[in-house]
Amino acid sequence: MAQREIKFRAWLEYYQEKGFIDEFDINQDGVVFINVFGEEEMYPVDSKRVTLEQYAEMYGEEDISIYDGDVIKVWDNGIGQVVFENGVFKVDFKDGRKYPLELWWQDFISGKAPDNPYKVLGNIHENPELLEAE
Repeated sequence: MAQREIKFRAWLEYYQEKGFIDEFDINQDGVVFINVFGEEEMYPVDSKRVTLEQYAEMYGEEDISIYDGDVIKVWDNGIGQVVFENGVFKVDFKDGRKYPLELWWQDFISGKAPDNPYKVLGNIHENPELLEAE
């Protein structure tokens, strides 16, 4: 059985920044404790003010990892936000279409498509303007 790489990043609302998490824990009161890479301690963070975003196990051009919350361009299909719904990572396009993220990935890894189909443009927190209607 193949092992999957499970990693998260966190968007810390009050710092207006993202960080990659080494580990996290949630206590019975809903307080999230995080350890950002390079830190020695775990710090409490109000769960209402932190967004945990999971790695989608795929990457865009230039080997940039794709996470829930990223805004990506899919070849000539348009721009959309990566969302995790019902156990599946999907691309929620600006025009309302929504497709599984793997749809284009399978062609790429099987060799049917010569280039990586994804380009990470930013994320929904730092670049919401990327999803504004044209």
